[in-house]
Amino acid sequence: MAKTPDSRRPKSRRDKAPPQTPNAASPKGAGRGGDRNAPRGEKPNRGGKPQQRRPTGKASGNALWIYGRHAALAALANPRRVITAVRATEAFVDTREDDLAAARRTRPDAEDWSIELAHGQVLQRMLGDGAVHQGIAVQTKPLDQPDIAEIRSINDRSVVLALDQATDPRNVGAAIRAAAAFGAHAVITTARSAPPESGALAKAAAGALELLAYVRAPNLARALDTLKENGFWTVGLAGEAETPIADAPFDRPTAIVIGAEGSGLRRLTLEHCDAAVHIPMSPTVESLNLATAAAIALYEKSRANTGLS
Repeated sequence: MAKTPDSRRPKSRRDKAPPQTPNAASPKGAGRGGDRNAPRGEKPNRGGKPQQRRPTGKASGNALWIYGRHAALAALANPRRVITAVRATEAFVDTREDDLAAARRTRPDAEDWSIELAHGQVLQRMLGDGAVHQGIAVQTKPLDQPDIAEIRSINDRSVVLALDQATDPRNVGAAIRAAAAFGAHAVITTARSAPPESGALAKAAAGALELLAYVRAPNLARALDTLKENGFWTVGLAGEAETPIADAPFDRPTAIVIGAEGSGLRRLTLEHCDAAVHIPMSPTVESLNLATAAAIALYEKSRANTGLS
């Protein structure tokens, strides 16, 4: 039997396995999340008393559930996160003992939270059919994020990603993952249309949400002006732009500005960009997915950074 980081079983309460019914439905590509992670047997919790609280799937106040292996473990390892509950299958606890121990070591409040053991199908019902939980869910509060005015260029390598009216949490999450991969300080979106921090967004970001600031600005045009005042050069991606992205002015602190697939950048947003560039591609393809375009632009910026201070 696997041991927990402090050589004792995590404080837990067994959720009774549901009746033998088919696994909860999930979309294509959703992966596993049901019987494979079912607990194997009753074990006492730390202290010997069962916890009376039953998972309901409802987060209190402005709390949210972050699920999926990478997203949940990254959230647990982030000392800025306020953790209010952790629920996992016994299979996850057994196979990820080292990862859970490593997450605890990063937090001064590690003893304030414990792991509730739950059946995989219980987690699925709690989170919804579309949630690919991979055996773990963490209840937490949204991270405190900086004001736009606090985001300043450090050197010529500095980069920020700004998304104009991006609405899909999975697409935004993938863009956050790309931004973190290329060392961006922040991802800025529009408050009115962009998704708030959520389990779906965090899952798509695969842990990257913990690595940078995710800021929803009330007015993106004004946010770009503030970034300019703080030393950033704003470069917008636009299909109609004459300059190819390979010639973009990326040899300085840059805010890369990208619009939603199809609609692209709004006119006012584009007017607040210092430069506009396009990604050359086959005429048989009209546009790129937002996260894909972001990854290409961020790569071009990182390539231009070679030799910069």
